[in-house]
Amino acid sequence: MYNLLVHWDTHHNAGNLPLEKLETLLLGQEHPQLHQAFLAYSSPSSATHRDLDAMVHQVRRVLAVLAQQTKSSFTRVVNQLPLLKPHDIALIHELFTQGNELVLAAWEVYELEEDKDELADTLLRIVRFKRQQASPSLESICREMVERHLLTRAQYQGLLALWEAKNEAMVGAVEAFHVDKDMRELVDTLLLVVKHAGLTGGDGTLSPPPPPHHQSARGFPDSPAHDSVVVPQSPEAAPSLEELNPLSPKHSTQRSGTFSSQESQPSAPQSPPSYGTFGTLTSPTASLGKKAGSTTSPPHDKPSDAQSLLDVLLRQSLLTRAQHQLLSHVARDDARLRAAVSAYSASNDLCALAQTLGELYDVLQWETNHDTILQTWIVPLEGQGKGDGLRRLWAGHDPRMMAAYLVFVHDHDEHEFVDTLTRLAALYVQEASTAADQADGQEEAKQIASSLLALHSAGKLSQDVLEALRVDDPRVVAAFDVFESSQDVSDLVDTLNRVASTGRADVVDSSDVAASAGAMEKQLLHFVYELDVPAEDVAALKQAIADHDPVVQAAVEVFQVDRDEDDFKDTLRRVARHKVGSTELVQE
Repeated sequence: MYNLLVHWDTHHNAGNLPLEKLETLLLGQEHPQLHQAFLAYSSPSSATHRDLDAMVHQVRRVLAVLAQQTKSSFTRVVNQLPLLKPHDIALIHELFTQGNELVLAAWEVYELEEDKDELADTLLRIVRFKRQQASPSLESICREMVERHLLTRAQYQGLLALWEAKNEAMVGAVEAFHVDKDMRELVDTLLLVVKHAGLTGGDGTLSPPPPPHHQSARGFPDSPAHDSVVVPQSPEAAPSLEELNPLSPKHSTQRSGTFSSQESQPSAPQSPPSYGTFGTLTSPTASLGKKAGSTTSPPHDKPSDAQSLLDVLLRQSLLTRAQHQLLSHVARDDARLRAAVSAYSASNDLCALAQTLGELYDVLQWETNHDTILQTWIVPLEGQGKGDGLRRLWAGHDPRMMAAYLVFVHDHDEHEFVDTLTRLAALYVQEASTAADQADGQEEAKQIASSLLALHSAGKLSQDVLEALRVDDPRVVAAFDVFESSQDVSDLVDTLNRVASTGRADVVDSSDVAASAGAMEKQLLHFVYELDVPAEDVAALKQAIADHDPVVQAAVEVFQVDRDEDDFKDTLRRVARHKVGSTELVQE
């Protein structure tokens, strides 16, 4: 069947069958409905007239059903991923519908492993990659220029009209921008189009170039002030891209003919027009946050950098409306928000800024609802005897409690949140008890050390005894406990001396033990050679000594007590004969 489908797809340009998917379904999964379609095609009843197109049609129906099932499963799983925000989910669904290979591959991996965390992480990286890839539209760029007071509303409409009319200069500028991503060059070109297309009039007609005192040093309008509707030049009359190129001869001729009188007259130096938020990145909003006063408009007309950024992030769906509202409320006063804006001004990373502001929003959620958390959940738990320590954690902004509340904000599972608070309270009590025990132990150790030094200073304890005692020794602690009740100094000193002597007896140097064992083995070998026994008996005894034979060890212990050398040698002879006899039996 697969070969038939490949043959059909090869000879039908409009086929476009998903052959890889069909190969998996047919050869790997042996899909029953596809096999049923093939059986219907190859049945004896249809041998005289086998309709391959009908089978392909049936295959397409099966694939459509499978695609719908896959999409339903994908939608259900993705909508449940907590790491993805609504605008992320919308973009992911769009990519899935478009058949994006990265998204489809991530879903196939999930179908095999069913790891939601891995799926969410992969999809989030795909979303960020796609947003960085996307270039802004001309309309959004012109709109941003209006917001930055580089264009009037009328000039904005005129540029869009030229773009719709396929003006050569506009088309060339946009195509160049898509290639080199040079936003500053695009803005330069758009401002040149505004000037040369006569989009500076205020009465609805084309106007000549403005007088010299309204021109900047570069020949651009200082600050467009007219916002009435104007009629742009026709696409034929509008300048071409070659004329707008500052290095072209046509451009030079035009400047010398039009502005020669202006350039010959001395004029006060004027600052070149600012490009506001426009940089050389792929997005006109990617370099927001420049210094205040970077535009030609009066400072009081320009919104704060923080508020402008928040508006841009909302328009690009990098912030939700709730996040935008709360962050806008604190935009002027919150030092953390100002720090995030300053960091963005240095990095121009809009995604990183959105992530930082999202985290700040979580913190603001906690701070805004701080008193509500206390009254709604902590106080009732304290009344039930389950909230010990929660008030301290709440007042100290404990990160575990903050994390639990933020999870509750997202999933609204109050039962889970209360359960987490209860477990935090129990953990706090346990930690407090452990800390108290450790503090008590440290205080008791200090008191014992002070008492030992006092006894040594009074001549009750010698230096050797003092060095042999440990303040954490349970026997020393018990001795001082008894002293607290009896106040008998003599008994305390006697007990401490006994503890010190026991400790010294227990501390035996390992080298001395090894030397003692070596000496005992040498003495045993000396006794073995004095036994006057056959060589095989000597060899058996030497092996028994090396193996630490329990009988030999017991004989040694008895000899060390009664020092009866004859009895000891007799025992060694019997051990030797026993060992040799056992060896012979084994060999037989």
